[in-house]
Amino acid sequence: MKAADARKLTFEHSGRMKRIYDSIEKSAKNGNSEVYLMTDEVSKSEMELLRSNGFYADYEIQETDGGQLVSIKWL
Repeated sequence: MKAADARKLTFEHSGRMKRIYDSIEKSAKNGNSEVYLMTDEVSKSEMELLRSNGFYADYEIQETDGGQLVSIKWL
């Protein structure tokens, strides 16, 4: 992998993480302790990063239609 490719991947990952943390912050400001995001908004590696930073992050299946979401929870 070339350095330019690595920088592009890092920039994209950074942007995705910023959107995830923005969603967490918005939900927390509304008094919530969890947020649900679509599976295409949070990758497995991003969930691992959230877990390493003290968040609970895992897949959940909706009871109404069986769709899958990513649940992110905090204290």
